[in-house]
Amino acid sequence: MRNIILISVLILLGGFAYYIVNKDKSKTEELLKADRGFTVESMDMINKMVIKHTRLQPLVFVRDGKSWTLNDKVPVDEHVFAQMEKVLTEMRMKYVPSKKASATIMKSLATDGIQVDLYGNDLSTPFKIIHIGTDAPNGNGTFMVLGGETQPYAMNLPALDGGLRSRFEQPVYNYRQRFIYRIPAAQIKTIRVDYPMQTTSSFLLVNDGDVPTIKSLSNNDAPSTKTIIPRIAKSYLSTFEELGIESVVTGLEFNDKVKKYEPFCIITIDKKDGTQVKYNYFSYDEIEDGGEKVLGVKDGAKQNRYYITNAEGELFTAQIRVFKGVIIGLDDFYK
Repeated sequence: MRNIILISVLILLGGFAYYIVNKDKSKTEELLKADRGFTVESMDMINKMVIKHTRLQPLVFVRDGKSWTLNDKVPVDEHVFAQMEKVLTEMRMKYVPSKKASATIMKSLATDGIQVDLYGNDLSTPFKIIHIGTDAPNGNGTFMVLGGETQPYAMNLPALDGGLRSRFEQPVYNYRQRFIYRIPAAQIKTIRVDYPMQTTSSFLLVNDGDVPTIKSLSNNDAPSTKTIIPRIAKSYLSTFEELGIESVVTGLEFNDKVKKYEPFCIITIDKKDGTQVKYNYFSYDEIEDGGEKVLGVKDGAKQNRYYITNAEGELFTAQIRVFKGVIIGLDDFYK
């Protein structure tokens, strides 16, 4: 009798152990499934990413070699984009919400969800869809659901506190690359610098040899008796290799305010590949603080910062300490 009881106890313990092991195994498999389901092994697998938000305009990121372009025209800030890359390649499942919480999460996705579509070589059909919900109340994860699934998970980045939603919930200008000029000197054909209120300072730089040629825009036919300083001409040509703005200014009220003023400088760069880069420069101090009117080179060099606009109507601010080499006049090239 004693042996029968002992054997029964061993069977019960064995069954319980089997249950525990398989329960842990099932939980581990669920963790792995969630991790692998939401993430990609490498960003090299993605050639296009579309972010759709119920309140913001869609964002379409398309790979352009090693960089990315947003909405067919805006170069993407690689540092901001890297925050999304980290989520897509490294996020892990923190926990599975309760059945009651899951029902609430699914309802909120319909009204305030973010849908992220990932495309590989086939740019017409996404190979993965991720629905991003709200951040968890305790801030230790973000609720997500895979496309076609109904089970939400709380996802996070290991060793990092805070939610992940904000990385996919930014206005267009936050993703925009801050460099408005990134043109190697060898790619430049001409640089035209116009000072509408000081035309004698306007010039055209032609990159046609070892030393660029400088031409007056106010009196092209007049023979020049001055000698170009090669060092200054070459230096100006390389000025546009990497120049970054301070900020992107949004809102029609800003654009309307700047439109009331005439730019004191217009810089047009024609590249050897046939494309053109053109920006208008305004005095920030004059517009915002009622400062003196900026007429040309000397006044422009005294500013704290500039307002800059492009052909697409985007408005930026730039600091003089960064752009100080841009605003020069015809006489600056001569001895």
